[in-house]
Amino acid sequence: KHDWNNNLAVINSMLHMNKIQELKAYLSELIQQDLVGLNTDVYNIKNAGLFGIISSKLNEAREKGITVDFSVSGEVEDIPEIKISELCEIIGIFIDNAIEEVINGDKSITTSIYNDDANLEITISNSCTNERDIEMINKAGHSSKGEGRGLGLAIVKQIISKYKNIQHVTDFEDNIFSQTITIEKGS
Repeated sequence: KHDWNNNLAVINSMLHMNKIQELKAYLSELIQQDLVGLNTDVYNIKNAGLFGIISSKLNEAREKGITVDFSVSGEVEDIPEIKISELCEIIGIFIDNAIEEVINGDKSITTSIYNDDANLEITISNSCTNERDIEMINKAGHSSKGEGRGLGLAIVKQIISKYKNIQHVTDFEDNIFSQTITIEKGS
């Protein structure tokens, strides 16, 4: 968190000073540090916001000793019909939850992205030894991790409720917990 805040301060300063070339070089350094060890599928994500959240979160998982199985089918550039900041918030919550769940277990997360002309589908899966009440997990304040928690999936539900073209499916089967969002693209 401190590193992230420090990086944001540097980026903000460079922007205010209109040091665009230096900013590009700085961001390139940060991205290259984050991508060490990430498979090349990440380069199929051409949308800067989505690329940033996924590469940073998956790098965080790897730094914690978590195995990341990551795949992208199709090239992801334009993501119509949703604010990119809200999509990044959703994906960040899903991956943070997966990291917290597996950190003391089997330490593996699967992230897959499927993109075609009609839909963009993103799935985050992780092992989960304790059964989850699918009806309760999206309610604010409900958490399997203790008190003072349980806002993330409620935030996801609130964001998704603003969009008619987004479907969210939560699944728990064979000790695998999955969160999938499908964004239907307009014609």
